[in-house]
Amino acid sequence: MSKKQKYDLEFRLRLVTIILQGKESICSLAKNEGLSKSNLQYWLRLYEYYGEQGLHGVAKKSFTEEEKVHIIQEYQTILNPISEF
Repeated sequence: MSKKQKYDLEFRLRLVTIILQGKESICSLAKNEGLSKSNLQYWLRLYEYYGEQGLHGVAKKSFTEEEKVHIIQEYQTILNPISEF
């Protein structure tokens, strides 16, 4: 059984910044860094919703019940995108 990899704030912030600046796509950055695309999408959503504080991790911030539900719903949309076609 493998241990879950943890990434520090600077690493996550650097990758989100690269995506937001349009320097690299989520797919290519995930491949180059050896991450799943969903990890990057999740970090990007957290950053867009909560700013840098969102990248600190859930354990370091006390989220309200409403915020927790919103984060879970956002994560589920990343994992199960619905095609509009």
